[in-house]
Amino acid sequence: MTREKIEEYIEVIYELEKNNKIANTVKIASKLEIKPGSVTEFLQKLEKQV
Repeated sequence: MTREKIEEYIEVIYELEKNNKIANTVKIASKLEIKPGSVTEFLQKLEKQV
């Protein structure tokens, strides 16, 4: 898990929330052009690091 990847996720979440949208895994995945399961996996790993 690189710093750049973490920043990319945070930017997407910020943009979704800024536009009064809920930043759920489906919307994050859509913006990043990946599968929702990959978002879930990444966020779980990130949570363990905090």
